[in-house]
Amino acid sequence: MPKDPLEDQRLNYQHHALYRTLSNHYLAPLAPERVRTILDVGTGTGIWAFEMQALFPHALVVGVDVSLQSLPQPVPPTCVFVRANVLEGLPFPDGHFC
Repeated sequence: MPKDPLEDQRLNYQHHALYRTLSNHYLAPLAPERVRTILDVGTGTGIWAFEMQALFPHALVVGVDVSLQSLPQPVPPTCVFVRANVLEGLPFPDGHFC
């Protein structure tokens, strides 16, 4: 898919449609006080990551995507976004991939 404003609109619409269908942002039985880290693979526009950060303010939310150009600014301090292709491995700070 092209990475343009129309695609961002489609991704956000998809997010809202799934939320209305599921009536929640997640299906697992999570306790906000126990969740410390949340991973969003294929973060797209970051909408799910930002909404999860609001629901779990004490958790670190990590979003991974091949492009980060669609993320709104500013990014909350408990959100970290990494540009990477998970099919090729994730980068470590020392430059190695796992």
